[in-house]
Amino acid sequence: MNAFIYDIPMTKVYFDENQLANNLGVELQKLGKHVLLCFDNNNAKKTGIYNQIVGKVKKSGLELFELSGIESNHQLDFVREGVEICKEKQIDAILVVGDGSIIDSVKFISAATFYKEDDHHLSTRKPFIRKRIPIISILTLAKTNSEMNDVDVASNMETKKLLLDPGNDFTINPNQTACGSVDILTRLFEIYFIDNEMEKPLNMLEDLIKTVIKYAPLAIEKSDNYEARANLMWVSSWMINSYLNPQLNGVDQTYHSLEHELSAFYEITHGLGLSFLTPLWMKYVLSEKTVDRFYRYGINIWSLDSRKDKMSVAKEAIVKTAEFFFEMFKLDKEKDWDIKSYMRILKRTF
Repeated sequence: MNAFIYDIPMTKVYFDENQLANNLGVELQKLGKHVLLCFDNNNAKKTGIYNQIVGKVKKSGLELFELSGIESNHQLDFVREGVEICKEKQIDAILVVGDGSIIDSVKFISAATFYKEDDHHLSTRKPFIRKRIPIISILTLAKTNSEMNDVDVASNMETKKLLLDPGNDFTINPNQTACGSVDILTRLFEIYFIDNEMEKPLNMLEDLIKTVIKYAPLAIEKSDNYEARANLMWVSSWMINSYLNPQLNGVDQTYHSLEHELSAFYEITHGLGLSFLTPLWMKYVLSEKTVDRFYRYGINIWSLDSRKDKMSVAKEAIVKTAEFFFEMFKLDKEKDWDIKSYMRILKRTF
């Protein structure tokens, strides 16, 4: 994949290898002198990206402050600690290294720094945010599209910059790669399986879905496959995007909500839980009313026989989806599917 810069009002994306060396210092200098670096305790330093960033920032003559130990699902205590640093040190820009969950936390810090009421209201009341600290995100795992949407903070975000280097994903292990890929696919499904008859977004969604299906196994098989990582990373940046859902119809997030409950009780990774739940959700919502979209999904995504009746194709497409998930995680269909306590919950739910 060739290098490119993608610039829209909300986000400017630098996409290619060596973006840290070429653009990080330049972009930070445009924003001010005081930079807050946010990262987790393990991956940033283990992969070597921490040292690259610190060296580049200091070489640019900027004053760097750090907030480490960020959780994958942001905690309010961490957010408040970040807000205090931003206020005390008069932070001009926040530099975040991590996946979408970590970027979400930084969005919250960015907005809460100038919010005069209880910061919890940012989540519960969703107020209009007039001022925030600019963010530069260095994505390390293609997953949730947090790097290119306004979810978690507010709808009026000022320009932020994003450095996407697929090489940052080379150290991601096969299981986490599979989890991220499932998360990408299921977010695309949320948009694809709603009542939206606009042809262009549907065609784009199908292209994105097929891209994940093609490249996820390649990234799992060989972690430093640049082409595979690049394609997954760029697809993930489009999956929660109003361009793909222009009618602004509400998406069905049922299986995502259910999976959060499963993760809380059974400590399974979100993507793995989604791989169980999504085919069951598909089976549950399949009906005469929804069969046309599932039929299209089977024909255009899985190349099934269009001469068969629509319901047969739809059911076969759901099976294909489950089989793809099982293959990515190397799960045994008979052994790993039948998790007794897990299945009891599913039976009660469906």
